[in-house]
Amino acid sequence: MKFKSLTVPEGKVKKITSGGAVLWKSGPKNLVKYSTEADGVTIYNGGLGYKDNYRVRSGGAEQSGVDYNASCTGFIPYVKGDKLYISPPFNGYNASNAINFYDASFACLGQITDDGSSYGICVNNGSKFKTKVVNGVSVLDLSDNTVSGVSDIRCVRITHHLADGSQMIVTVNEEIGESVKTPTNFADPTSSDWCEGYRWSFSAQNVRTNSYHTVTNFIPAKMGDIIEVEGLSMKDASSDGEYTKFILFNASKVQESGLYGAVSSVSSDGYGDKVIVNGNKQSMTVFYGNNNTQHAAANTSFVRIDGILMSGYTKNDVVINIKRNGEYL
Repeated sequence: MKFKSLTVPEGKVKKITSGGAVLWKSGPKNLVKYSTEADGVTIYNGGLGYKDNYRVRSGGAEQSGVDYNASCTGFIPYVKGDKLYISPPFNGYNASNAINFYDASFACLGQITDDGSSYGICVNNGSKFKTKVVNGVSVLDLSDNTVSGVSDIRCVRITHHLADGSQMIVTVNEEIGESVKTPTNFADPTSSDWCEGYRWSFSAQNVRTNSYHTVTNFIPAKMGDIIEVEGLSMKDASSDGEYTKFILFNASKVQESGLYGAVSSVSSDGYGDKVIVNGNKQSMTVFYGNNNTQHAAANTSFVRIDGILMSGYTKNDVVINIKRNGEYL
């Protein structure tokens, strides 16, 4: 088996400077656009490298259906000892986040899904195949895996819970680098839309008085973006029982939908356990989905956070950054 993608020059990290100041660096090679059909040569899906509204099933076959809100790649070279990096990260709650493993003849050996299911060589060895989120990127490392059959792996296919596969970045043995550009702080407490002492009402599609909560200004985020927040909790509830909320808007700033900041809320739509916490910093990916996921759609253009100021923070201390395709805006 020989992959055409292996002949493509590796991506190089390159700093771009102006007047001695570092402005940006280019990203690594994204293997999605080089993923192939089962011949290892032809770029998958007519040259795109991904296919929207499709997932790869446990047996290795493709399955269509917009209800999966997923996109899948073609075949990407991967062997034991490699590190696989995926961005945006899997967030551990949907069967449409999956990795399928194949041998040299492109026969499926097994699959892991990020809701904990496993098939084939992965059965009863889920912890040995589990991805980990590191610095906002899902990482799979099988270098120390001793499960029978791992040495037969020659390639993988990725199914990601993204309706737009062009937002997916997959690399092998090459970290998906951070931007060296200073991230923009999208929190604007001077905006007339910033409401301290208020909570968001989904039914009224407006704010309601609440002394514990703060509703942010409109943040220009879309499906697949990673929202990073410091000083304002996106999780759980205030002492009066009101849950934090994540509200999604279209380009006209009309509410599309939203969900509560805890799975145990009155609604089954909860995201509290999907928030990655690092001290006073929290992050979450804007996903397309249903049930216990956000209802972001392709035309989602803004979000607002109904959160709770953390101890020691004022509205002027809140920082909200957006990471898109591995780079800060």
